[in-house]
Amino acid sequence: MALSLPQTIAIATGASLIAVMDYRIPLLAMASLAALSSANLLTRPEQRRHSDTETAKTTAGSSQ
Repeated sequence: MALSLPQTIAIATGASLIAVMDYRIPLLAMASLAALSSANLLTRPEQRRHSDTETAKTTAGSSQ
């Protein structure tokens, strides 16, 4: 029940927003927030460094 209630509330909120406004507005808002989050992660050097290290380890381990 603890996991299904937030999902039900989110679906109801989305349905009520779409009933009041054009569906493209919330869709644009979600796409914009996802793009901003991605841009934020791409600008963090510690994330890229960790990702590059993990990729190198995986590549080195699979070639043996």
